[in-house]
Amino acid sequence: MDRRQIVLKFIRQNGPSFPGQIYKELETDLLLASAFMSELSINGDLKISNVKIGASPLYYISGQEHLLENFIDKLHEKEKRAVLFLKEKLVLRDITLEPILRVSLRQTKDFAKPLYVKVNDKKELFWKWYLLTDSDLLKKKVLALIGRTKKVKTQHQIKIKKKNIIKETKDKRKLKNPNYNKQTEKQTDLYQKITKKEIKIETNGKLKRIEQELSRASIRIIDSELIKKEKEYDLILEVPSALGKLKYYCKFWDKKKINDKDLNYVFVTGQMKKLPVILLSPGELTKKAKTKLQGEMQGITFKRIRV
Repeated sequence: MDRRQIVLKFIRQNGPSFPGQIYKELETDLLLASAFMSELSINGDLKISNVKIGASPLYYISGQEHLLENFIDKLHEKEKRAVLFLKEKLVLRDITLEPILRVSLRQTKDFAKPLYVKVNDKKELFWKWYLLTDSDLLKKKVLALIGRTKKVKTQHQIKIKKKNIIKETKDKRKLKNPNYNKQTEKQTDLYQKITKKEIKIETNGKLKRIEQELSRASIRIIDSELIKKEKEYDLILEVPSALGKLKYYCKFWDKKKINDKDLNYVFVTGQMKKLPVILLSPGELTKKAKTKLQGEMQGITFKRIRV
């Protein structure tokens, strides 16, 4: 039996596992077992969790996702509370949650799955318990959180209706334009593709400008995540210092005013990531935020940045 078969057999029998449980089966050391299991996850033979046992993630086979629930106790206490709360409620509306809950749900990707719902023509973020598959129950829970029976569209419903919308749009063109022909359609479609491309370039532009501003201080972005289009980014920075290069968690907010709740949010996020915090924004701090920054939240570095 080769090493791949040994690992897969062990995980089939024992469920999600970490290298420390398997390396003896492979007759090798812990480091090589970790490298081999990581390679299996890259090849698609294994899945890898965000939950960690010590410093190691769990490796599992597709179909064993439900067994990850056995490791909730291994989470950080704040994350554990958030996951158990989500398990109880099944669906949560992000904008109604306390900052610490919002941060924790973003850190527990194994259990909290993002769900985007169109409410009053605006896309809103909800969190779904990872094992919830009943679409009718999901819809019922979302409607209950919105507090009305108005129709809402979830992400997958929007995708299903996409083809029909395109067809309806083309039919309307024919009615409005008596000289409509396929050439007109092609030209219009081409224009839309160009417009979308231009928008995409513009969207990426703000992050590029942030990167340029930071590079003036020899600060490098090593990871980035778009949270809200052109308005909010989560970044991991590499900052030079007398002690060498240091890692920082950085939040960019395109807001006119940064308030004390915003500071609370980035402070908690920094604690969860175990990294010092930099807050970037073209906006100004409110009086209450300035007081907090000079007192209990001196660990946050705030910098105004023009992008």
